[in-house]
Parts: sequence; structure tokens; C-alpha cells
Amino acid sequence: MVHAWIWLDNPDGLLATDNWALPYARLGLRVPSNGSRAAARALALASGDGGRLYLQALIHAVGQPSDSETAAVASVLRRHQGQARTRASHAVALEECWGALWNDVKTVVRPEVWERLAPLR
Repeated sequence: MVHAWIWLDNPDGLLATDNWALPYARLGLRVPSNGSRAAARALALASGDGGRLYLQALIHAVGQPSDSETAAVASVLRRHQGQARTRASHAVALEECWGALWNDVKTVVRPEVWERLAPLR
């Protein structure tokens, strides 16, 4: 499958798989010229429970955590979702939030789960 971003400019190009401008567009915000994928991902997490649940499902599918790890990850995601919401207007703060989220995920999963999560980080 090929994506063609014809309705919303994609900072990574017309045919790039992901468009990190989407979270900004969903919230009616201008894409910052110094924006980053990490900030956009944190913004997607902040924008609603759908973003949190999507990330939680990705972590579960890719990382294959145990039930207790899944519960711990869900708690981490809820906490960081709240933090991302308070930082939604600051790109650098969103980047820091995204990095902190993954640092916290690392502390609640086994090393083999953490390694499988590398493509998501």
C-alpha cells in the first residue's frame, strides 16, 4: 500500500508512510516549522483516548508483554497522556514527554519486551 498525502502536506514528503502533521491538523493547530515526530506522537497521545488506546494496542501487539506488564504500561500511558495534554502548545516539552514515556515503559517491562518495542520508539 502507498499513501499519497494530497489533502494535508506531509513534512516527510508526499509519499511517506506516516504524516506527523496529522495530530496538529486534528487539533486545528499549525504544524511548527521546528516540529518533530516525537512531539507529534506525544500530541496524538494528548488529543484523546483513541491515541492512548492505539499506542497501548501497538505496545501489546509488538512487545507481547505479560498481563501485569500490560497493566503497568496502561498506567504509564494514562499518566503521560495527562502530562502531554498540559504541554500541547510546546513542541520541546512534547518531545521531552515522549522520551519520558518510553523511559517509564522501559522500567515496567522485561528486557525482551523492551527490545521488541524498538520500532515504536
